[in-house]
Amino acid sequence: MNVIFIIIYILISLLLPYRLGISPELILAFPFALIMVLATFTDIKSHIIPDRLIYPGIILLFLLRLFIHPLPLWEYIAGAFLGGGLLLIVSLVSKGGVGGGDIKLFFLAGLVLGWKGTLLALFLSVMSGGVVAAVLLLTGRVNRKDRIPFAPFILIGTLSAYLFGEEITGAYIRLFL
Repeated sequence: MNVIFIIIYILISLLLPYRLGISPELILAFPFALIMVLATFTDIKSHIIPDRLIYPGIILLFLLRLFIHPLPLWEYIAGAFLGGGLLLIVSLVSKGGVGGGDIKLFFLAGLVLGWKGTLLALFLSVMSGGVVAAVLLLTGRVNRKDRIPFAPFILIGTLSAYLFGEEITGAYIRLFL
């Protein structure tokens, strides 16, 4: 598992400067990617995203966002509360279908993505998680009571929105509007 973690983080780390360019945003992007990958692997392994990872990550990324913010700062703060808030509502309505670690992880992601990116990341995370869950259910690999870690899909959705958000949004507009 550790080797896979290292390989995935290296691949993402190579993609970051390619997509973001050599810019101040990279100072924020590397720790963000590391936190997201660590959260994913701990969620897969133990079905928990530890607070000792999330809380320092929130503080670090918030402090970095104070100085590195291509968008107005309020958009990142709104993204944090939108991402965490929407998952909190889902958790309350589903009586725990989404865990507290997922809620805090999306709060953290919102600090990086801003509110528009957070909405796209939520959509992509839910869609990718839904497709995988449907396949697992249909093939009998899991049943309805089994817990499926959501952090891998948060990783997919947030990094897709962060690195390819404009292209994804543009393609959606061209296809459907």
